[in-house]
Amino acid sequence: MVLRLGRRSLGERVFDAFNVGILLLMTISFIIPILITYSSSITNEVVLLKEGYQILPRDVSFAAYKFLFRSNNNVMTTIGNSLVITLVGTSFSILVTTMLAYGLSIRDLPFNRALTLFVVFTMYFSGGIIPSYIVYKGYGISNSLIVQFVINMVNPFFMIIMRNYYASLPHDIVESGRIDGANEFRIFSSIILPLCKPMLASLVIFYGVLYWNDWTTFTFYCSSTSVMPMPVLMQRMMRFADEILVATGAGSIPAMGIVPREGIKMSLVVIITLPIIVCYPFLQKYFVKGMTLGAVKG
Repeated sequence: MVLRLGRRSLGERVFDAFNVGILLLMTISFIIPILITYSSSITNEVVLLKEGYQILPRDVSFAAYKFLFRSNNNVMTTIGNSLVITLVGTSFSILVTTMLAYGLSIRDLPFNRALTLFVVFTMYFSGGIIPSYIVYKGYGISNSLIVQFVINMVNPFFMIIMRNYYASLPHDIVESGRIDGANEFRIFSSIILPLCKPMLASLVIFYGVLYWNDWTTFTFYCSSTSVMPMPVLMQRMMRFADEILVATGAGSIPAMGIVPREGIKMSLVVIITLPIIVCYPFLQKYFVKGMTLGAVKG
């Protein structure tokens, strides 16, 4: 069969131009809100209220950030809590998810189907918030950082993706390891995991975003502000901005200006989204490959 290499047809060029135009519009629609948010966070509050939101900042002012980090509203504490929850939680989740997925990917494992069904069952049904609260309170881990790790320790959907990724690997490499005398843990750590870097990068993104943005766990199971994550503070300040600003020392702000309420909201969004925006480009090249291979049915 001879491939005909020549000029692209009019229909193909129109189709490509249409796709490029749609993707360009989508990209612009994604970027503009981010630019407006970042710009508004460093715009003077008076100018922001008078002229509205703009893509480029006018009368640059860092009053919102100064207020956040100098007032007594536990911003640094919540940022530290979110960092600990994300780093520790993601590490444990990657460890448990990869080991569980590897075990369930072994076809001759006793009760493999039953165990897989047990995991998948939890994707659709749960014991409910009140029973789980009673359990965590009974173990003494409610109202602590530990409960915020345990809740999201294993995501069944992520585990299934990882299991499918294992199933797509050649079975011969596992058999060769067994012939050489390696046990299952040795095979998993020295042979399987090094081949799973794209999928591991995808899991890091999944779990990292999940832990970083999680505010429901604290809302349901915790009450102490000492373990409050950043999303909870942002949610509370956006809903009750005036009350929280007064309660955290708004009266100490010099009388010459206005408390930057809108700027504070935007700066909180910047603080909570910036780590994800910074980290994603370094993992993005692995993300697409990991998702594609993980979607192959084993």
